[in-house]
Amino acid sequence: MNRTWTKPVVATLVAATASLAYWGYGTLHAQDLLTDDIRSQSAHLDVVNIRVELGFKAETFNREFLSQFGSPGAGTDTAVMVFNVRPADLETIARQYWVKSIQLL
Repeated sequence: MNRTWTKPVVATLVAATASLAYWGYGTLHAQDLLTDDIRSQSAHLDVVNIRVELGFKAETFNREFLSQFGSPGAGTDTAVMVFNVRPADLETIARQYWVKSIQLL
């Protein structure tokens, strides 16, 4: 008996598992980075200014990603200042595996 349907099913299950693992990690990572203090301070504001610390030197990709949510400014090798970020976008930024910490300015 030839089970030609098993390969697509297994591949789909592997892809779904990987996707769920990535999504789950991002959600847990964001919860760790966005403390109650950050959430409460930013809740009543229209925009916030933040400092995003990376686990490595900031590359063009990282700055371009952050520019979708605000205006990247000066920083150090491993940190980027981002201005005029909507509080609703903080979680999207915090979900990225390469974000080490987020501080309000």
